Amino acid sequence: RWIESQERHDAVDSGGPAPWELHPSRRFLERLAPVLGGIAAAIGVIVLVGWWSGLPRLTTVFPHLVPMQPNTGLALIPGGIALMLLSPREASRRSIIAGAVCAALVALIGATAGIEHISGQDLGVDRLLVQHPASGSGAPGRMAPGSAASFVLIAAALALIDARNRFVRIAAEAGTLVVGAIGLATLIAYAYSASSEGGFESYTEIAIHTAVAFILLSAGLMFARPERGAMNRVTGATIGGAVVRRVLPLAIVGPALMGWLTLMGERADFYSPQLGLAIYSVTLICSMAVLVWLLGGIIDRADNDRRRTDELHRLVLYDDLSGLFNRRYLDHVLEEECRRAVRYGCGISCVMIDIDGFRQVNKRLGHPVGDWLIR
Repeated sequence: RWIESQERHDAVDSGGPAPWELHPSRRFLERLAPVLGGIAAAIGVIVLVGWWSGLPRLTTVFPHLVPMQPNTGLALIPGGIALMLLSPREASRRSIIAGAVCAALVALIGATAGIEHISGQDLGVDRLLVQHPASGSGAPGRMAPGSAASFVLIAAALALIDARNRFVRIAAEAGTLVVGAIGLATLIAYAYSASSEGGFESYTEIAIHTAVAFILLSAGLMFARPERGAMNRVTGATIGGAVVRRVLPLAIVGPALMGWLTLMGERADFYSPQLGLAIYSVTLICSMAVLVWLLGGIIDRADNDRRRTDELHRLVLYDDLSGLFNRRYLDHVLEEECRRAVRYGCGISCVMIDIDGFRQVNKRLGHPVGDWLIR
């Protein structure tokens, strides 16, 4: 708290923005991160129970969908637990060690599946939990390549959640965003293939609830430290943060919804695929234009607020007659300089300048002449 207070005073002294000022939702996002990890772990537990008890409805969301493989569910459990243990800022040493062990287990499961896909060798680890389960990937019990890569990236992000090196944090955050993109792409693929004759298996090997779990883990990792990286822009109490919070949901949902509507029109034979592509392009252009228009409105309102704030600042701190700083500003500056002198152990000096005989000018020539002289 003392260091934060000193940084606060330093930022005020330098006149720059205060980086600690974040949106009020920051605390909510930090508390939400372990909850998302718990949900992801619960999904893994439910899937394993479904495989062990012979209940197919627990391994897949809807009939004829790709089921989540047992090793995928097994990796989700330590992944979610690691997020629950490592996301709190005041995590104990035991929690950090346990979270690191869980992250290592996730990396081991994902790396093993990835080695099997790359080498083409069957190491037999896919059938340790359940014997010969069905698989959309062609290998009994083996998770999809995208799932294996996602688990490795999740484990790396968990292990580097509090890394001090900036470039390491950027790399970990990029991996987290890739996992979220894989999950989102899988969900969109399921939505686009809902009415196809080929079924879901022809579009993706990742189960739909696996994609949901990847999105949850990716979001939890981003929410755990909202003051860093991309989330700093989202949660910042600035004009840029306000713009991102309003435009980003539309930028994510809009293109996916337009693509789905265009695809549904093609399947209903309303138009040809070429015309459908043209319609999608025009709709995307129009939506981007609307976003730009909304962005301009947000910036205009923020600029008007800034102008009113500057005017209020001028009225409070400046003298209307002379245009110079007033007594209120002098008191503020003296207080800040005294704090700085105490903090750094240095001296402080003050120079007072006045106009000699000015009272006689007002008395002999009148206040209008005195005001003119001050101007």
